[in-house]
Amino acid sequence: MSILCSHLTLTCCVNADVAAPQQIPTVWVCTPSRTANLDSMEILKRPPPPPGPSKTLSSPLSCKLAAIHEAKQKHKDREAGVPVAQPQHSPDDAGVTERNAAAGTGEETLRKRRRRLGFANRRLSTYCGKQCNSSAALSNHLRACRAAIVAQESSSSSSSRTKLAEIIARKRKSLKEVLASRKKESSTQALDETQQAAQALHHRPTSSSKKGTRSEAVSVRDGHTDSQQSSSTIQADFSDSPPLSGPSLEDEPMSPPCSGAPPSPTPQIVVEPISSGRTRRLPKKFNDFLPTGVSRIVRQIRDHVEEDPPPQPPIPSSSSIQALPRRVRLTLPSWMTPLNEFGVFRRYRDKPSLVPDEDASLENFLLPSAQSTVAELQGNKTEAQIAAELDDAVAPFPNLTSFWFRKHHSDNPQTSKKAMDKLQRILLNPRFQNTDLRPYNREKVDTLILDSVDDVLPRSKGWIKRSVDISVPLGKDGDTATKTFTVEGLYYRRLVDVVTASLKDDSILRRFHLQPFEQFWQPHGSESQIYERVYDEFYNTDAMIEENNKLQRSPREPGCDRERVLVALLLASDATQLASFGQAKAWPVYGFYGNHSKYERCRPTANLAKHIAFLPSLPDEIQDFIRNTLGKAAGKPIITQCRRELMHAIWRVLFDDEFIAAWKHGIVIKCFDDVERRFYIRVFTYSADYPEKVLLATIRDMGKCPCPRCLIEKKDIGQLGTEIDMRNRITKARIDDAPRQHRVQMAMQRIYSDRRGVNSTAVEGILQPRSEVPVVNAFSEKLSPLGFNFHRMLVNDFLHEFELGEWKALFTHLIRILYAENPDLVHELDARFRQIPPYGRDTIRRFHHNVSEMKKLAARDFEDILQCSIPVLEDLLPSPHNQNIRRLLFAASNLHALCKLRMHTESTLIELEAAIKNYGRLIRHFSRHTCAAFATYETPKEVQARARRAGRKEAKSTKQGTSSGRNITITRPQKQFNLERYKLHALGDYPATIRLFGTTESYSTQRSELQHTKVKGWFARTSKNHTAAKQMTAMDVIERRLQIIEKRVKQILSFEMQAPKAAISSRQPQERFEMAKDPRQRITLGHLLKDHEGDPAVQYFWQHLMDHLLTRLQGGNEGDEEDPTNGVIIKDNMLFQHSHARFNYTTYDVRRAQDTISMRTERRYVMLAANDASKSHPFWYARVLGIFHTFATDSKSASANWKESMKRVDFLWVRWLTIDTSWKAGLQHERLDRVSFMSDGPEAFGFVDPCDVVRACHLIPAFSKGRTKDLLDSSFIRDTDGDFRFFFVNRFVDRDMYMRYRGNGIGHLERATRASGLEILTGTDVQDNEADAPTSVEEVIEDDDNDNDNEDNEDADVAQDGEGEQDEGSSGSGSDTSESDDEERSLRGDDEDGEDSGVEYDV
Repeated sequence: MSILCSHLTLTCCVNADVAAPQQIPTVWVCTPSRTANLDSMEILKRPPPPPGPSKTLSSPLSCKLAAIHEAKQKHKDREAGVPVAQPQHSPDDAGVTERNAAAGTGEETLRKRRRRLGFANRRLSTYCGKQCNSSAALSNHLRACRAAIVAQESSSSSSSRTKLAEIIARKRKSLKEVLASRKKESSTQALDETQQAAQALHHRPTSSSKKGTRSEAVSVRDGHTDSQQSSSTIQADFSDSPPLSGPSLEDEPMSPPCSGAPPSPTPQIVVEPISSGRTRRLPKKFNDFLPTGVSRIVRQIRDHVEEDPPPQPPIPSSSSIQALPRRVRLTLPSWMTPLNEFGVFRRYRDKPSLVPDEDASLENFLLPSAQSTVAELQGNKTEAQIAAELDDAVAPFPNLTSFWFRKHHSDNPQTSKKAMDKLQRILLNPRFQNTDLRPYNREKVDTLILDSVDDVLPRSKGWIKRSVDISVPLGKDGDTATKTFTVEGLYYRRLVDVVTASLKDDSILRRFHLQPFEQFWQPHGSESQIYERVYDEFYNTDAMIEENNKLQRSPREPGCDRERVLVALLLASDATQLASFGQAKAWPVYGFYGNHSKYERCRPTANLAKHIAFLPSLPDEIQDFIRNTLGKAAGKPIITQCRRELMHAIWRVLFDDEFIAAWKHGIVIKCFDDVERRFYIRVFTYSADYPEKVLLATIRDMGKCPCPRCLIEKKDIGQLGTEIDMRNRITKARIDDAPRQHRVQMAMQRIYSDRRGVNSTAVEGILQPRSEVPVVNAFSEKLSPLGFNFHRMLVNDFLHEFELGEWKALFTHLIRILYAENPDLVHELDARFRQIPPYGRDTIRRFHHNVSEMKKLAARDFEDILQCSIPVLEDLLPSPHNQNIRRLLFAASNLHALCKLRMHTESTLIELEAAIKNYGRLIRHFSRHTCAAFATYETPKEVQARARRAGRKEAKSTKQGTSSGRNITITRPQKQFNLERYKLHALGDYPATIRLFGTTESYSTQRSELQHTKVKGWFARTSKNHTAAKQMTAMDVIERRLQIIEKRVKQILSFEMQAPKAAISSRQPQERFEMAKDPRQRITLGHLLKDHEGDPAVQYFWQHLMDHLLTRLQGGNEGDEEDPTNGVIIKDNMLFQHSHARFNYTTYDVRRAQDTISMRTERRYVMLAANDASKSHPFWYARVLGIFHTFATDSKSASANWKESMKRVDFLWVRWLTIDTSWKAGLQHERLDRVSFMSDGPEAFGFVDPCDVVRACHLIPAFSKGRTKDLLDSSFIRDTDGDFRFFFVNRFVDRDMYMRYRGNGIGHLERATRASGLEILTGTDVQDNEADAPTSVEEVIEDDDNDNDNEDNEDADVAQDGEGEQDEGSSGSGSDTSESDDEERSLRGDDEDGEDSGVEYDV
């Protein structure tokens, strides 16, 4: 039965056949009571159904119980779909009729009444639990309260209620006196009994959609209570008193049912009113979409593209977006794949004979942060057959054990944790036998490998050593015009041999895309047949498609009808220092295939990079050679000319006749599918830093026209993004045509025939206007007859041009400005950087050292600094410089994110063009206004670096006998910000380069930087003398041979059971999240709440947890109306705590990646889909306080053996943050979003389903706003110094995060995981809504769109035309204007200190 009274709900089960005391088996159930604002929990002791009929009560109470029973039955019928009839009341039911007449009839009225009155009931039970120090006292006290409320239900007059209030005041005073005396008599035993009773008093809250009420004071008097109850419902509120730990109330026997017992006297009690209205934040649910491959099914459509599609819907107008994205309508027949789940399809010129990723599984889409285990296979080969095949496969090794031993040594030049794990797996493999190592002779086996002859690695086609001759111009001082100098030490492999060996390797060719294709995307939600072009892989770019079309249209070889395939060769070279100390260096040349996916090509462990050559540097002996010839030391122009000649003499060797024949006529290879194809080699790109680019392009280092791709002069570089700048990049593009070749021939004739100097007026007059040099370009000489323009192959290098170039120069000058304003600001900047929390495994690393010193920073470190710079530099400088710098940093971060996208569409490329224009406007304003306001000088680091350079230069001069003998005096010159930098100019070429060659990671020098680790590992095992290069080439041969053997062994052993390979991070990438199955740490709910009693963080812990669990168990969404008769059963009242949780997600470029949060670090912020109607911001943010799982079930699903119905429920305990609506943020306002912790209250904390987490996020404190203790009282989750008032949401932390805020990410198929609207940078400046920002739009940014040739005449310091290197990022006094040493600059990667600028990217 259920007793419904004005302020308390009591549920009783009465059995008329039971007359004697007995023990009844019980199950504790927590059910929600549908109150207005707080759903309570009814703790029921539900016995098995009694065999006899229920006893009928004739009192008004029984009439009310009958009405409740009828309402519940109607609720069940409605759930079952049975029509519910209107209640029919008998005239005899006077009690029911009277109450229905007063409060309304029907089930709805009863439910409303229950919601309205249940809150006071819970508060009453809570107060009882807090005041009573024994189970007996608690039982007696609750009986009195129930009787009083029953009596109050029958009292309707206000005078009766007044009397009740007086009675309850007297009894409350009496109760306190009784409790005080009992506390003195019993201490420990009473406390244990109180814990048992209080553990049952739990309830759960409702969702935020329910309106709250305020309970009033309840007066209690003596009354009648039914002592025959076998179970009772107690609704409790733990907002002020959390439940204590201890034994469950299941162990407490129930009172025996009896009839007609007189009421027992009880003390008085008053329930104090509290305010309700407690609500919770409920994030939006979303579906997770896994990446999928393309289907092999193709269908015929039309063969060309209609260039004039119908008018498109208008988009927001913008001064920087001049045209809509280039979209096409397919109309004529060709081969096309159907749209996949993400709206992407491909269009081939011809039907493809092989599509490597047509049946790609999820494993093929995993990024390194979400790799999974390998599958287990089992075959039916006998052990003798496997052993025989293994012996043949590992030859010339005597057995499998010796091969594994040698392979492990080759793969791990330096011992690491990963290497030790691999060694452990090898030693524990049952096939590894220690005795098999006895006949193994390493030197002998290595010799056999080097001398082996087979179809894959013939000895005659390995590494070749030869010398290179160059002509040294002597001018009029020598006996002859030139003299030949021989450079030793060129090690190389023939390009045709490299390509042939790769194509004969099945594992490489199986991943080859034989035909390029165009890729299109239908935007999400678009119903029209209009698509956007997609650029991601190299084999769907314009360059490869155009070259393939040209090849397919060319005449075939006589008598050959084989399929013709284009081999896209991507070259890269970069000099590197091999050791931390000494002068050991190497200059390797690498080759990659654009037919491979960039996700595989950029991973060093994929072994897809081919070592082509080790270039020799110009030896110092040339100084002696020239001195002995001319009788004096050589000048710098002659040495520079010799370096240029050496570079192109080497490439003449590499581009031999066999390579030219393969370019023209192709190579016939029988592929793994037994089909012969003809492969044509084409060179598309050459990745190098700027010093190597000028050598390859045969132009001058930072000359009048410093760009290797166009003829824009250095004085016009500052016009980045203007209309005239964009137009000049097209009209003044460099072309390897006959006039250029003629100019070079004329200049060389002046030098080698007329014996003029290299830098003479006669030579300079011909070449200086275009910054050309008198060297015959090998690429022009060998490939220009084949229609090749070598200027186009010199693609952008984002690593050196932006991260180690433009951003480093900008950040260096910002440090100078802080020194000029106040040196203490530099220390504040360093302190702020040290407080930035890390993010991801290695996305944002901890800044341990002083960032301002920039010591030994790699490109990844500068990237981290850029992504975190906006909050750090906030409010360090006065207005308006603070706003100007914030805009500039936001524009730089936005440009950086767009340039590094792995997948572009026409929309993103248009936005990239707008971002370049905006950055150009802001960098000019920064130079003219902010920089002009400060007198900046060299930083201490720059002074020290210049002193070291001067010392090295003096030491070198002393060695050569040309020392001046003067003491070196180091001063601190003034430095001004310089806009005449090639790396600033290069930013404008990215949109065109991406359209032509694909996204930047396909040709970035980061690939070659990563390959340097292998070369340095080889060098560590050499004798480190003049034969080191020869030894490294031998190691390359051995390593490639070992890789071939390893593939054979894996193929053989794939037919037997293999132990799973240890996963890097994820075991189940198809799941939304991953947590440990059985964590060690267990927490009892009672202990958790008792240990933190009074802590505001756990004030609503139990209520929110019960509501969350019940919703999850019912399978609905939080906030939905639950069944009021249902409840939650938690197994053993136990929570299991985890230290880590991993969240798998699909990226914008349709890849599977993973985020990790850890309770041991500060990586614990997550973002969820917003669930508010305003949609002012797409996401909600929370700090994870705990990662838990428990086993629970709802009461309706609980069977007789309720433990079997338990389900595991994973959840996160979070502290919510709210968006600062007073802070205008986003791309239009050029500000990061700002959030803050919610104030202490019901909504400040809650629970989250891990499936609802979109991603882990990176929040950076707003350091300038300080900390506060007002948001949360003293709590174990709060820092002792208080919480930061605000945090900035780092939308630039990685590329996928950026696209979630921008919107229209192809892989973000679910709307809840991305911004609903597309953010477009319009270039319009928005005035800051700050009191300290009076600067108007016109004062902040000038209009740079006018084609004004004299625009840069306002600059205070314009460099004069001429040759010579400008100091990167600075100009003025103290600048080094002499031409740099190309080789040294290439070795140090543009780092003036010669520090290693290597990178560690995980692409």
